[in-house]
Amino acid sequence: MIATDFSKSSKNVGNMVNVLTAAVGDIKNVKMVDYGSSWGYMSYQFRKRGMLMQSFEISKPRASYGNKNLGLDIKSNSDDLTPGNDIFFSSHVIEHVPSIGDMVNISKKLLNPGGYFIAECPNGSKSFREKNSRAFNLAWGLVHPSYISEDFYQWMFRENPYLILSSPYDTSLIKEWDQQSQKTYRTDGDQLFVIARPNVRLKGS
Repeated sequence: MIATDFSKSSKNVGNMVNVLTAAVGDIKNVKMVDYGSSWGYMSYQFRKRGMLMQSFEISKPRASYGNKNLGLDIKSNSDDLTPGNDIFFSSHVIEHVPSIGDMVNISKKLLNPGGYFIAECPNGSKSFREKNSRAFNLAWGLVHPSYISEDFYQWMFRENPYLILSSPYDTSLIKEWDQQSQKTYRTDGDQLFVIARPNVRLKGS
Protein backbone atom coordinates (compact mmCIF):
# COMPACT_ATOMS: atom_id res chain seq x y z
CA MET A 1 0.00 0.00 0.00
CA ILE A 2 2.84 2.39 0.78
CA ALA A 3 4.49 1.59 -2.56
CA THR A 4 1.32 2.53 -4.45
CA ASP A 5 0.35 5.41 -2.15
CA PHE A 6 -2.78 3.42 -1.27
CA SER A 7 -4.05 4.03 -4.83
CA LYS A 8 -5.33 0.46 -5.18
CA SER A 9 -6.70 0.24 -1.66
CA SER A 10 -10.18 0.82 -0.26
CA LYS A 11 -8.40 2.93 2.36
CA ASN A 12 -7.36 5.57 -0.18
CA VAL A 13 -8.29 9.09 1.00
CA GLY A 14 -8.54 10.76 -2.40
CA ASN A 15 -12.27 11.41 -2.16
CA MET A 16 -11.96 12.81 1.36
CA VAL A 17 -9.12 15.08 0.22
CA ASN A 18 -11.55 16.55 -2.31
CA VAL A 19 -14.12 17.08 0.43
CA LEU A 20 -11.62 18.77 2.76
CA THR A 21 -10.37 20.97 -0.05
CA ALA A 22 -13.94 22.04 -0.78
CA ALA A 23 -14.36 22.99 2.87
CA VAL A 24 -11.11 24.83 3.63
CA GLY A 25 -9.35 25.39 0.32
CA ASP A 26 -5.70 24.43 -0.05
CA ILE A 27 -5.02 21.77 2.60
CA LYS A 28 -1.24 22.16 2.59
CA ASN A 29 0.00 23.18 6.06
CA VAL A 30 -3.52 22.86 7.49
CA LYS A 31 -3.33 21.53 11.04
CA MET A 32 -5.62 18.56 11.56
CA VAL A 33 -6.35 16.04 14.31
CA ASP A 34 -7.25 12.55 13.03
CA TYR A 35 -9.38 11.40 15.97
CA GLY A 36 -9.72 7.63 16.07
CA SER A 37 -7.00 7.09 13.50
CA SER A 38 -6.73 3.29 13.85
CA TRP A 39 -3.27 2.37 12.53
CA GLY A 40 -2.92 5.74 10.84
CA TYR A 41 -3.51 4.94 7.18
CA MET A 42 -5.50 8.16 6.72
CA SER A 43 -3.08 10.27 8.78
CA TYR A 44 -0.21 8.96 6.67
CA GLN A 45 -1.88 9.91 3.40
CA PHE A 46 -3.01 13.32 4.63
CA ARG A 47 0.52 14.05 5.83
CA LYS A 48 1.93 13.11 2.43
CA ARG A 49 -0.38 15.74 0.95
CA GLY A 50 1.10 18.43 3.16
CA MET A 51 -1.22 18.49 6.13
CA LEU A 52 0.24 18.92 9.62
CA MET A 53 -1.16 15.92 11.43
CA GLN A 54 -1.83 14.85 14.99
CA SER A 55 -3.36 11.42 15.45
CA PHE A 56 -5.24 9.78 18.30
CA GLU A 57 -6.17 6.11 18.66
CA ILE A 58 -7.38 4.54 21.89
CA SER A 59 -6.11 1.09 20.85
CA LYS A 60 -2.45 1.03 21.80
CA PRO A 61 -1.62 -1.98 19.57
CA ARG A 62 -3.06 -0.18 16.52
CA ALA A 63 -1.28 3.04 17.42
CA SER A 64 1.98 1.15 17.88
CA TYR A 65 1.58 -0.56 14.52
CA GLY A 66 1.08 2.74 12.72
CA ASN A 67 3.94 4.40 14.54
CA LYS A 68 6.27 1.56 13.63
CA ASN A 69 5.23 0.95 10.03
CA LEU A 70 4.11 4.40 8.86
CA GLY A 71 6.49 6.58 10.85
CA LEU A 72 3.67 8.32 12.69
CA ASP A 73 3.33 9.60 16.24
CA ILE A 74 -0.15 8.36 17.13
CA LYS A 75 -1.16 9.19 20.69
CA SER A 76 -3.37 6.98 22.84
CA ASN A 77 -4.22 9.71 25.34
CA SER A 78 -6.15 12.71 24.05
CA ASP A 79 -4.46 14.88 26.70
CA ASP A 80 -1.23 14.49 24.70
CA LEU A 81 -2.74 16.33 21.72
CA THR A 82 -1.94 20.02 21.39
CA PRO A 83 -4.52 22.76 20.63
CA GLY A 84 -4.54 25.29 17.82
CA ASN A 85 -5.82 23.04 15.04
CA ASP A 86 -7.80 23.96 11.95
CA ILE A 87 -9.71 20.68 11.62
CA PHE A 88 -10.83 17.99 14.06
CA PHE A 89 -11.53 15.04 11.77
CA SER A 90 -13.00 11.59 12.32
CA SER A 91 -14.04 8.84 9.95
CA HIS A 92 -16.32 6.11 11.29
CA VAL A 93 -15.46 6.90 14.90
CA ILE A 94 -18.24 9.02 16.39
CA GLU A 95 -20.74 6.13 16.25
CA HIS A 96 -18.46 4.06 18.52
CA VAL A 97 -17.49 6.48 21.31
CA PRO A 98 -19.17 6.17 24.74
CA SER A 99 -19.95 9.90 24.87
CA ILE A 100 -20.40 12.01 21.75
CA GLY A 101 -20.68 15.09 23.96
CA ASP A 102 -17.22 14.41 25.40
CA MET A 103 -15.81 14.00 21.88
CA VAL A 104 -17.24 17.35 20.79
CA ASN A 105 -15.89 19.01 23.95
CA ILE A 106 -12.43 17.61 23.18
CA SER A 107 -12.70 19.08 19.69
CA LYS A 108 -13.53 22.51 21.11
CA LYS A 109 -10.35 22.44 23.19
CA LEU A 110 -8.17 21.33 20.30
CA LEU A 111 -9.59 23.60 17.59
CA ASN A 112 -8.67 27.21 16.98
CA PRO A 113 -11.52 29.75 17.32
CA GLY A 114 -12.75 29.28 13.75
CA GLY A 115 -11.89 25.59 13.37
CA TYR A 116 -13.95 22.81 11.84
CA PHE A 117 -15.40 19.64 13.35
CA ILE A 118 -15.68 17.20 10.42
CA ALA A 119 -17.12 13.71 10.80
CA GLU A 120 -18.22 10.88 8.54
CA CYS A 121 -20.28 7.99 9.88
CA PRO A 122 -23.02 5.48 8.99
CA ASN A 123 -26.31 7.26 8.38
CA GLY A 124 -29.05 6.84 10.96
CA SER A 125 -31.37 9.35 9.34
CA LYS A 126 -35.03 8.61 8.69
CA SER A 127 -34.68 9.37 4.97
CA PHE A 128 -31.99 6.70 4.56
CA ARG A 129 -34.08 4.20 6.51
CA GLU A 130 -37.04 4.84 4.22
CA LYS A 131 -34.89 4.55 1.09
CA ASN A 132 -32.99 1.39 2.07
CA SER A 133 -34.37 -0.26 5.20
CA ARG A 134 -32.25 -3.40 4.76
CA ALA A 135 -28.94 -1.49 4.70
CA PHE A 136 -30.15 0.69 7.57
CA ASN A 137 -30.91 -2.34 9.77
CA LEU A 138 -27.69 -4.15 8.87
CA ALA A 139 -25.66 -1.17 10.09
CA TRP A 140 -27.63 -0.77 13.32
CA GLY A 141 -26.84 -2.67 16.52
CA LEU A 142 -23.93 -3.54 18.78
CA VAL A 143 -21.25 -2.59 16.26
CA HIS A 144 -22.68 0.95 16.10
CA PRO A 145 -24.16 1.75 19.51
CA SER A 146 -24.95 5.29 18.32
CA TYR A 147 -26.69 5.53 14.97
CA ILE A 148 -26.53 9.23 14.18
CA SER A 149 -29.10 11.22 12.23
CA GLU A 150 -29.20 14.72 10.81
CA ASP A 151 -31.65 15.58 13.63
CA PHE A 152 -28.98 14.74 16.20
CA TYR A 153 -26.36 16.91 14.52
CA GLN A 154 -28.86 19.76 14.19
CA TRP A 155 -29.43 19.53 17.94
CA MET A 156 -25.76 19.06 18.87
CA PHE A 157 -24.67 22.11 16.88
CA ARG A 158 -27.84 24.14 17.32
CA GLU A 159 -25.84 27.24 18.30
CA ASN A 160 -23.14 26.83 15.65
CA PRO A 161 -22.80 27.01 11.88
CA TYR A 162 -23.00 23.60 10.22
CA LEU A 163 -23.45 21.79 6.94
CA ILE A 164 -24.98 18.30 6.84
CA LEU A 165 -25.27 16.02 3.83
CA SER A 166 -24.96 12.38 2.86
CA SER A 167 -23.06 10.32 0.33
CA PRO A 168 -22.21 10.69 -2.46
CA TYR A 169 -20.84 14.04 -1.24
CA ASP A 170 -21.56 16.99 -3.51
CA THR A 171 -18.46 19.15 -3.10
CA SER A 172 -20.16 22.05 -4.89
CA LEU A 173 -22.56 22.38 -1.95
CA ILE A 174 -19.63 22.46 0.45
CA LYS A 175 -17.89 25.16 -1.60
CA GLU A 176 -21.08 27.24 -1.73
CA TRP A 177 -21.65 27.11 2.04
CA ASP A 178 -20.97 30.52 3.63
CA GLN A 179 -19.65 28.82 6.81
CA GLN A 180 -21.80 31.13 8.93
CA SER A 181 -25.21 29.49 8.48
CA GLN A 182 -26.88 26.13 9.09
CA LYS A 183 -27.50 24.03 6.00
CA THR A 184 -28.92 20.50 5.66
CA TYR A 185 -29.10 18.85 2.26
CA ARG A 186 -30.27 15.38 1.17
CA THR A 187 -29.66 12.75 3.85
CA ASP A 188 -30.74 9.51 2.18
CA GLY A 189 -27.25 8.18 1.37
CA ASP A 190 -25.56 5.44 3.39
CA GLN A 191 -22.95 7.78 4.89
CA LEU A 192 -23.75 10.92 6.91
CA PHE A 193 -21.36 13.86 6.85
CA VAL A 194 -21.15 16.99 8.99
CA ILE A 195 -18.95 20.05 8.99
CA ALA A 196 -19.55 22.23 12.03
CA ARG A 197 -17.73 25.14 13.66
CA PRO A 198 -18.21 24.40 17.38
CA ASN A 199 -16.27 27.46 18.59
CA VAL A 200 -18.30 29.85 16.43
CA ARG A 201 -21.73 30.92 17.64
CA LEU A 202 -24.54 31.87 15.31
CA LYS A 203 -25.49 35.50 15.32
CA GLY A 204 -28.24 36.02 17.87
CA SER A 205 -27.69 32.70 19.66
